[in-house]
Parts: sequence; C-alpha cells; structure tokens
Amino acid sequence: MNEEAAREWRAEIEAKLENAESTDLLISYQNVAVAFPSSRPHSETFDHNCIDDASLKAWAKHRGWEVTPAPEKALDPNTLRPPIRFKRSEGR
Repeated sequence: MNEEAAREWRAEIEAKLENAESTDLLISYQNVAVAFPSSRPHSETFDHNCIDDASLKAWAKHRGWEVTPAPEKALDPNTLRPPIRFKRSEGR
C-alpha cells in the first residue's frame, strides 16, 4: 500500500470521527491497517500489514480520540482482528 492510499484512508477515518455523534466509534481493523500500515507484515493475511500503533495513537490523540482494540465487538469469531475503538478523550 502506498502513502497516497494511506492518506486517503486516514482522511476517510478523520471525516468519520469529525462527523461522529457518539463519543465511541468502531472502525474495522482492516481499514485502520490500510490508513496506518506498519512495516511488519500481518501474520495471518497478505491483504494488509499490521497497524502502526504508535502512529495511530499519536494521530488520534492529536484529534482528541483514544484508540484501543474492541475484541468484544468482533462480529465474527473467525475475524482476524477485532475492530478498533475510537473513544473521544475527556474534555473534548
């Protein structure tokens, strides 16, 4: 995945966060992995790399959100990774 595609996905996620009426938003692992790709390949799929956690957390914090995995929200127990929870930081 190239940097231009990652920027496009980040912009899409940012728009979802800006338009969120909730303080708790779930976004699929795959979409976040495309927006914030790590240099580490994913151990279970060739579709995307792992998420660059440090980059994602810094990006989200700058926008007033905290991020964590949401394993309890996995729609399918066979899903490779659970969705990522974006929770609006206190005071925002």
